[in-house]
Amino acid sequence: RRVLFRSKGNKIQIHSDHAEVIQEIFRQYLSGIGAGRIADNLNNAQIGNRFGKPLWTPRAIRYIIKNEKYTGNSRWHKYYTTDTLPFRNVINHGEKESYYATDTHEAIISNEDFASANVLMQQRATIFSGAEHKENASGALQQKIRCDMCGNIFRRKTVRSHIYWVCLGHDKKLTDCTITQIPEVQIHAAFLRLYYKLKHQGSNILPQMLTTLQAVRRQRLLWNEDVIELNKRISTITSQNQLLAMLKQQGGVDPDIFISRSNELTEQLRATKLEKERLLNACRDDTITQTQALIDTIEAGPDFLEQFDGELFGELVDRIIVENNERLRFRLKNGLELTESIERTVR
Repeated sequence: RRVLFRSKGNKIQIHSDHAEVIQEIFRQYLSGIGAGRIADNLNNAQIGNRFGKPLWTPRAIRYIIKNEKYTGNSRWHKYYTTDTLPFRNVINHGEKESYYATDTHEAIISNEDFASANVLMQQRATIFSGAEHKENASGALQQKIRCDMCGNIFRRKTVRSHIYWVCLGHDKKLTDCTITQIPEVQIHAAFLRLYYKLKHQGSNILPQMLTTLQAVRRQRLLWNEDVIELNKRISTITSQNQLLAMLKQQGGVDPDIFISRSNELTEQLRATKLEKERLLNACRDDTITQTQALIDTIEAGPDFLEQFDGELFGELVDRIIVENNERLRFRLKNGLELTESIERTVR
């Protein structure tokens, strides 16, 4: 997604252009600007954006702030694989031995700035702890849940300190909709299962979908009349340029005329290719961009979610459709729909 490091042999090298972005992120964060505002600043400046689509999120900014590799150091064994079935990668909170290696590569952030930024992040995190964190998690679901039976949205409801989501149609008249209220913890649990499957078990679903979409788009553009016409113009200009070069080589054209005509053809070719690029971008299927963004988000995300992440949910999920009292359907940002069961352990 934002590849700063690349491996060459056994050494880690830094992409210098991306390093400047990382340094700017730390500079803004230490100056008191929050992760959300930093993400907005980068998106507004179209830094790293794909086809004009926003790429940066608050969660991505915080991930960068916590990444020790920018200091030239590396922590190994951040995750480990469980010993029992089903095997899964989990965050290492001290259950397994980990190692901190210093000076493994060039640093772009000082240890002092990295430490200060992470202390600041911990201080800010306390603001959203406890009840405020729960409220923030609930806010991620607002206007996102819809009833498949009656078409109404779900609203948040608190009963004896337990949070539920209830269909407005069912709440107004029980006989109009038979879908009962759903504990929020079960919706969160369903999303955690969905994320784990996308991260570990369904890693080919989105890439295969992206490949298919790209193939369909290429086939469709092959028969686009405007694209065909632009390809003809590009071919004609290229042929004229080659002919002009051949005449010059044979001494059949005046040098001044050659330079003038060559510059003219070069400008025509540049303008035609630019026009074709604009046309292709205009014809671009947003589903392709959205699918690539989902792949990037999942690849950059943690191996395992220990609790519901409202920001990650917002990046991945467009809507939750409640099919019945036992099943939810998650519609991802690219339109792909995947189902998860509702484990109603609480009524």
